[in-house]
Amino acid sequence: MEQTDKYTYDANGNLTKDLNKGITGIQYNYLNLPSKVTFSDGSTIAYTYAADGMKLRTLHKVGSTTTTTDYCGNVIYENGVRKYLLTEEGYVSLNDGIYHYFYKDHLGNVRLVIGNPTNSGGQVEERNDYYPFGGLIADLGSVQPYKYNGKELDTKKGLNWYDYGARMYDAAVGRFTTPDQLAEKYYSLGLYVYCASNPIKYIDPTGADMVIWYKDEKGRQTSFSFNGRNAANAPQNSFVKDVIAAYDYNISNGGGENMQAVATDKKMRIGVVETGYDNVYLPNANAIRFNPTAGLKLDDGNILSPATGLEHEAAHAVNNKKGVDSKIDNKYGTTEERSVIKGAELKTAKANGELPANHPGRKSHADGQWVVTRSVISNKEFSTKSSEELRKKIKEFRNSYTPEP
Repeated sequence: MEQTDKYTYDANGNLTKDLNKGITGIQYNYLNLPSKVTFSDGSTIAYTYAADGMKLRTLHKVGSTTTTTDYCGNVIYENGVRKYLLTEEGYVSLNDGIYHYFYKDHLGNVRLVIGNPTNSGGQVEERNDYYPFGGLIADLGSVQPYKYNGKELDTKKGLNWYDYGARMYDAAVGRFTTPDQLAEKYYSLGLYVYCASNPIKYIDPTGADMVIWYKDEKGRQTSFSFNGRNAANAPQNSFVKDVIAAYDYNISNGGGENMQAVATDKKMRIGVVETGYDNVYLPNANAIRFNPTAGLKLDDGNILSPATGLEHEAAHAVNNKKGVDSKIDNKYGTTEERSVIKGAELKTAKANGELPANHPGRKSHADGQWVVTRSVISNKEFSTKSSEELRKKIKEFRNSYTPEP
């Protein structure tokens, strides 16, 4: 007689059994991340994580074969031997030093892997075609595990899970194996749904992220999805590093709660784009325009760091996503602006030591002028001349700026 209960779950809603794949038990850690998967024939897959949930090791025991995979930043070890050096554009196979390039589509899916340099450019080593929810139609010449959305696919023992960092994803059913951590905010969606069941339009890079846009060494616009835990995987780009430094600075000092929300709430998906002008949140573009050296010098002489300014704009982004009502305010322009200045900005500025504990915050939206600071986390002016040049540049930009439609 066929058994009907092929899927079972624990009290937290985590998948603990999948008889379609012969999985008889799944154990979880305190972050609801799988720590051990057990199959009906005794085979196991065990996971080791850092305290923040970053995966450090996978141990496969399939029959008499044991395979250990260690994740050390961008370097992947297999059975103690360095195997891959991952990059934004592909990977280097460390046994021979050959660079293998990923050709990706608009969703970040790896469609081709090109390596072994030839006179015509390179040899196609792998080709992947996908069903909409990530299942492989064909993987011709599979040479590496990074596939749908660029995520690692574990095929051993027929597991076929994609690792999205915050959760594991089963493309066969188009669902995650554990509930959305923020499910209570999005009750209209299922607990395990992937990208609101619209994988053609949306992606879910880590299960939660902030998208930092930057130009690579060839001047091409590209992005890094930051979730607050994957700084070690960030590209060697100064703007990306500045945004992450601002995030870490605000959070470690006890502020930055809106930046944290942007990075960890996958339904927001806010972009951060570099600018040489002033900071602003652009709701139509769903992005924050950020200058990592632009601080705000208040009329009383106190200076707010660019990091605090980024938290200010993140608060606008969060309010916009929440649909916060706003009315005209004579001093601050709008009541929403007042709430950001007197709330997120003031709290983070005090946490960062930029304002004294008894400071009431800016007296109005016009309180202060832009200055160039020494770094993204500094509240010290770099020079009077550079600040004057910045303000002139901002004024000229505003006079010529055409608002986005």
